[in-house]
Amino acid sequence: MRAGLQSIIDAEREKHGVAGVSYALYENGSLTTAASGQINVVTGVPVTTDTLMHIGSITKVFTATLVMQLVDEAMLDLDRPVLDYIPELRTADMDALAQVTVAMLINHQSGIDGVIIPDEGPDRERIVDAIARFASLGQVHEPGAAVSYCNVACVIAGYLCQRILGRSWYALIEDRIFKPLGMRHAIVQPADALLHRSSVGHYRDPATGLPKRTSVPFLLHSFAPAGATAMMSATDLITFARMHINNGVADNGARILSEQSAKLMRTKTGTYGGPQKTAFGLGWALLDPGFVRHSGGGPGILSSLHVHPASGAALAILTNSAEGSSVVDALAREFLLGRGSEPPGAAAQPAPQDKGVPSTNTRFDPKPFVGTYEGVSTVFIVEQENGQLILRVRERSAYYETMTTDEHSASLRAVSDGVFVVGPGISGYSDQQVGFITPDAEGRMQHFAPSGSLFKRTS
Repeated sequence: MRAGLQSIIDAEREKHGVAGVSYALYENGSLTTAASGQINVVTGVPVTTDTLMHIGSITKVFTATLVMQLVDEAMLDLDRPVLDYIPELRTADMDALAQVTVAMLINHQSGIDGVIIPDEGPDRERIVDAIARFASLGQVHEPGAAVSYCNVACVIAGYLCQRILGRSWYALIEDRIFKPLGMRHAIVQPADALLHRSSVGHYRDPATGLPKRTSVPFLLHSFAPAGATAMMSATDLITFARMHINNGVADNGARILSEQSAKLMRTKTGTYGGPQKTAFGLGWALLDPGFVRHSGGGPGILSSLHVHPASGAALAILTNSAEGSSVVDALAREFLLGRGSEPPGAAAQPAPQDKGVPSTNTRFDPKPFVGTYEGVSTVFIVEQENGQLILRVRERSAYYETMTTDEHSASLRAVSDGVFVVGPGISGYSDQQVGFITPDAEGRMQHFAPSGSLFKRTS
């Protein structure tokens, strides 16, 4: 272990009120691991380096890898319409769905309106059950015309693989990725967590300020291909990352992907139009210079994987706390800076104002932004009050226990053209940059872009 690493991780975890952290770094041909805190503050069991922790949406890279395996085996063509393989698939806009290709399922260009849908309960949460419920989902943009982060498309990608091979997505991930890579501390079936030392999520108790265990251990199981159920050790996540660094070859010599497919997965296909400007390959998010990465969230968890193929390095940081992003940012800073990347920073502040002008009211025309923007998961209403913009947010369902379906509001403070910072008052959005894109002929913005996904104007 690098000198002082354990004390640094302990200090950052305690500083930010995070229950537990698992850390694995591979660089210069060696692996460094560390663990800190508890897997569950109720039981007090400590985190160890082989503890299973949620990886959330990092799972999307595993699903994309599975898709690319089928491309390698000539069972799938990235450029063919998904309906060629799943003719029974339905959404509310079948003309648009007919244009959705296999590649669009794993690079967030499908345009399907699908952040998350309500949990239907244990008897109706197979992956195939979710596929049937997608029939009511519309489009936030035309297929291929933009990038909008889409969990639903990744679920469809997982179902596509199981439909072609006639086996469940769970078994395919286990048999085609976990086992040949030798990932012994990794699961995708929730019940299998009982076979391991496994973590559970936490959030900060507003009454005490201390970590409190969540009562929701997993999101809806039917979204497993998008990240609802997968858990593993940080070390096993690095094993997966190293296979990608080695262009599809595992440390044990097993060929998991063709070199062509591994490289294609980290080739840019598009960029999110919001303030974050996140670029995507197939499965991977891309970060200059030369990083491939993904993060993951869930009920009281935050995970992160950064991979730098050019230097053969990878960093996995898993936390079991909703507040884990602060720890991830602190622990990843040196890794990113040392390879020429800017680490995550605070949201930009509003532009300086003329004397006597309120700090929440910059010189801009509010009319193009005022309106209602909706998706299957969330409703955003932007209004003008006393010369400034007010954002009102209502979640359609409370899929985390810390969420509410009550409406919350905050001011929007202008940073630059079409980019704002959300003021205090909306959990999960306060102090974050949001944007408006796609003006129509009259200049009215057609999409609200808060955090990777697009929400379409409805009024």
